[in-house]
Amino acid sequence: MQTIDAELEEKLQGLKSGTTEVLSAKVRHEADSEGGPALFLELTLTNPPPGEETWPIDDIWALRRKVGDVVASIGEVTEPWFIRFYPKDPGELEPSDLEEQLDL
Repeated sequence: MQTIDAELEEKLQGLKSGTTEVLSAKVRHEADSEGGPALFLELTLTNPPPGEETWPIDDIWALRRKVGDVVASIGEVTEPWFIRFYPKDPGELEPSDLEEQLDL
């Protein structure tokens, strides 16, 4: 029997909206901002389109809905969950994008 984490990772990988696709998914158990247990769904996405600072907003909102559908379909997730998006190749982003990512 598959663990909930493994099932989430498997179902999240490959989700797609527009030009944005989830290349890999990792589930992490960490404390939320109030110190309570939470799931952090770390999704590595295809890089934003060339010349863009981030992913198309419609793609991200659609992916958020799809992630929610996946979490709901499993039905055994009782902790609050949060999504973190990461680019596939951060080194290919514009230098100004990296400044935001590194909090300079």
